[in-house]
Amino acid sequence: MEPERAPLTMFGRPSEEEPLAWSWVDDRLTEAGTYWVAPGGSGHPHVRPVWGVWRGAALFLSVGGPVAGRQLAADGRVTVHLDSGTEVVILEGRASGPSVDADVIAAYD
Repeated sequence: MEPERAPLTMFGRPSEEEPLAWSWVDDRLTEAGTYWVAPGGSGHPHVRPVWGVWRGAALFLSVGGPVAGRQLAADGRVTVHLDSGTEVVILEGRASGPSVDADVIAAYD
């Protein structure tokens, strides 16, 4: 699945600012080792930092505890952001099952 660029809006209106280059976002995602994950679904959000690997256009995460795992299994929607509050990168997407890709597992290890 390729990343999808949403129109840039500020407070519900089209923004006059230029969107960031995808290469800037890709660099931040590649360099990060920790990603903050918020599974979708009903109930109280369980936001947590987890380890992960960004490869191509996919993010592979270790979602941590059983609560997040159950939430993702029931409703695959997930929001992920990086540590920085000034160089903000936020991803929204759908989680899929575990990866058995040896390169991803080696990079994670």
